[in-house]
Amino acid sequence: RGAAIPLLRNFVVGSMAGGALYWVLFVGLPALAGSEVDPPRADGIAGVQSYDSRVLLWKLAWSEAAHSPWFGIGPMGFARFQEQEAAHPHSIYFQVASEWGIPMALMLVALAGWGLWRMARAIRACSNNSQSDIGIGLFIAAVAVAIDGLFSGNFVMPMSQVWIAVVIGSAYAWTRLNTAANVELRPVQLPYWFKTGAGALLVATQLWLCASAWSQLPHLDAYLAHVRSDVSHRGQASPRFWSNGWL
Repeated sequence: RGAAIPLLRNFVVGSMAGGALYWVLFVGLPALAGSEVDPPRADGIAGVQSYDSRVLLWKLAWSEAAHSPWFGIGPMGFARFQEQEAAHPHSIYFQVASEWGIPMALMLVALAGWGLWRMARAIRACSNNSQSDIGIGLFIAAVAVAIDGLFSGNFVMPMSQVWIAVVIGSAYAWTRLNTAANVELRPVQLPYWFKTGAGALLVATQLWLCASAWSQLPHLDAYLAHVRSDVSHRGQASPRFWSNGWL
């Protein structure tokens, strides 16, 4: 209600400042330096071609999910079809449904919805205005991640993956902190052998991963050149983990 007006005002100011900064860095400065300026066109951002491509990818992902509804076609299995336009369907929901199965997709959506509901309750119960503002900001960021994940590959791109992990981790920590301040929680005590064994297993998996990748390092440049010329046919190295072999 009325309390949302200052937040909306900050969003408007931030959006205008971001747009102005973008224009200065990518249009104004190149023009002053005498470089050719090619600002993004509207049809390149939200045009019909982009929309049609996503609908095609979503249909392909759904057909894979319908073909293997229980366990899917395997993690990143969508990328193994080289004739497709992309290595992922540009939607985390369709991707999980096709690669991990429909039950897994429904379970993850339900778990995320439950987490947002818990966080919303904690925000409403928070009496500290500064803490409440932090919770609201994290809540909005988490909702933005969920909405963006419907139309993009934000969950499979390295840069956005890092920030999604930061947002979700911060939101989880904030919710636990502010829930514990209002509700008495009993911590779960795990056996020492379980915690030690789990930690040792995690370390062992990372050591195995490093050992298996170490032998590929001397030949990495040649292999990536082979991928660019003979597999992906794009002529450039995309910073995605599937481009290392196109699965």
